[in-house]
Amino acid sequence: MRYIQGVSREQRILFPESVDEYIAENNPIKFIDAFVDSLDLSELGFKHTEPELTGRPPYNPADLLKLYIYGYLNRIRSSRSLEKETKRNLELMWLLSKLAPDFKTIADFRKDNKKAIRAVCREFILLCKKLSLFGGEVVAIDGSKFKAVNSKKRNLNESKLNKKIEGIELTYRNTSVISGKRMSVYKSKECTVCKSKGLCTKQNQGRVIYRWEYEEVLEDMRKRVKLNRDKVKKRQWLIEHVFGTMKRNFNHGYFLTRGIDKVGGEMGLTVLAYNIRRVLNILGVDGLIAAVKLKSNKIFNDLENKWQKLKSFFSWRLKTTCIEGICA
Repeated sequence: MRYIQGVSREQRILFPESVDEYIAENNPIKFIDAFVDSLDLSELGFKHTEPELTGRPPYNPADLLKLYIYGYLNRIRSSRSLEKETKRNLELMWLLSKLAPDFKTIADFRKDNKKAIRAVCREFILLCKKLSLFGGEVVAIDGSKFKAVNSKKRNLNESKLNKKIEGIELTYRNTSVISGKRMSVYKSKECTVCKSKGLCTKQNQGRVIYRWEYEEVLEDMRKRVKLNRDKVKKRQWLIEHVFGTMKRNFNHGYFLTRGIDKVGGEMGLTVLAYNIRRVLNILGVDGLIAAVKLKSNKIFNDLENKWQKLKSFFSWRLKTTCIEGICA
């Protein structure tokens, strides 16, 4: 029995004449291209939006932003990996017009434009709000832990933090620090002569009760959880999968940069990629591109500004009449 045979490497093949013919109409990179082109990168705070008259010309920040959004959408976050993809990935050749910046240029863009990248994430969220994709009926909050890049000298774990906290907090009377939490200590002299001591504790000095200084907050939370089981389940399927998706599907279980500001920019790219993927699944590429074009349309923006002014005017008139007692 024969195997499936491929084409001979020496056979001549007529490839399409342009790179554009390789890209389907519903390819997500077409939305990336339209979305970034609709942004005012200078207003968002990106560097090199206005190149100098002399010296070597820089890369357009729009091209580097497109590269990063594509990379984070496709689990490619390293600057060196992105450099390789620009030279062999047809989608990136189309998106960047065959530009291939080196890894240092790519890495510096993420480092130097950390706040602007977070602003781009905010712009996409505002676009989603205009498309009425946020119901706002239930708000769920969750957190997660990501591995950070840090040296051993500056690395602090729970035991190291506890030692530092104990040196500060143990000066207080009737308090103790356990696992990094300040606890109130309760003792009773009557405990040693109590008839039920054997049922309560085996300590010779009697039972010691520790209570966290914010224990009332936890008690209130436990009561609300017991009374609202349905909301707890809704919270689980609404928010808990988000960080799991980022870590598994987007390959963001750890950070590549150091410093809170740089990490914030890196996280902004991951959040932006996650939101884009969710909205693409809802509206599709064509729907999102149409929304971006409508947003960037000058006539639409002028009408929206006029509408906001009218709303604020009528809102002011309504408040004025209410104050005067006419609306009663």
